[in-house]
Amino acid sequence: MRKIFAATLLCTVLAASPGAAAQLEAPGGVGGCVFLGISREMRLATMAAYARGGPSAIGEVQNLRREIQEPARRCSDGGDINRDHALLAAFLSTVMKSTNALKLSRHGLAQARLDAVWAQAAQADKALFVAHAQSFFAGQPAPEFSDQGAAGLVDALALSPSTRAEAHRDVIHYFQAVAMNEMAEARLASKAGQ
Repeated sequence: MRKIFAATLLCTVLAASPGAAAQLEAPGGVGGCVFLGISREMRLATMAAYARGGPSAIGEVQNLRREIQEPARRCSDGGDINRDHALLAAFLSTVMKSTNALKLSRHGLAQARLDAVWAQAAQADKALFVAHAQSFFAGQPAPEFSDQGAAGLVDALALSPSTRAEAHRDVIHYFQAVAMNEMAEARLASKAGQ
């Protein structure tokens, strides 16, 4: 039921506000290039697949590798999304970030505001999100997210109690995606500089 609701929510947000997707920040970096390199229909299908199950739907999104292989190769100077975890993570985190930004827009949370909170946050407030991203690259189980561990970033948004209750999970997923995206893009940049 939750998966159906999430996918319906994404469609509802897009239908109720046709310009909602246009208001998203254009994704940057290699992950953004891959994301923008696939058709609009594929972008929406990928976002809907993620929205149906949040992070647990990453496997479903990964099944789209064949469709994203050519844009991934083009955007990364020949990289193979089937072998390069940083390239895959850059794309997946862009999907996660864009989907959660779109879902959060219905609560009046602009992506620019979310990004500003992340940019201004202390490293201690980002620590749990960074550890989550590091676990992906290390092939280890992700650390458990606690309200206390995520409180610094969530509190910085100064949400009303009702918005906080409704948007909490999507805010956490957004910041998880930001941390993963930063780490993946840094790894790709390091490889390109070698």
